[in-house]
Amino acid sequence: MHQRPAAFRPRERGIALIVALIVLASVSMLALGSLQATRSGLLISANDVVLVNTFQTSQAALDFASSDLTNLPTSGPLNVPQQIALEGSVFQTSGSDQIVAAATRTADCVPPPRARTGSSLIHFSAFHYDVNASVDLRGAQLGRANTSQGYIVLGPKCL
Repeated sequence: MHQRPAAFRPRERGIALIVALIVLASVSMLALGSLQATRSGLLISANDVVLVNTFQTSQAALDFASSDLTNLPTSGPLNVPQQIALEGSVFQTSGSDQIVAAATRTADCVPPPRARTGSSLIHFSAFHYDVNASVDLRGAQLGRANTSQGYIVLGPKCL
């Protein structure tokens, strides 16, 4: 085997090593960026779950309050909120967390909406209520939500 003299050997400069390191660094940066984007997406979806759960709990409190007419105040001054006792395991909290509901009678003995002569509605009176529910679960790091809903209850015609 014939060997070249040292003067004719190409000098190795390590270009392949430098290119490989640049490619490796680029791929690593892309992977880290993708990991950060995935982490942000997970945090956003976790916050959405918390938001939906607190809103659903608040809506459940409204539904509970309106499911029984005895929860709505029938006497006393108008526009004064009255607390509603919420019952059930979904409304159990601990520490500084709280779930509350209140009903406010805003008008009573008014004609029902769309009561016209000849309609059976003229034989009734309407009682207007605003029911509010507030969920504060910040102690458990689950956020808070407030919901409000209006109700009209028909009753015997006021004299």
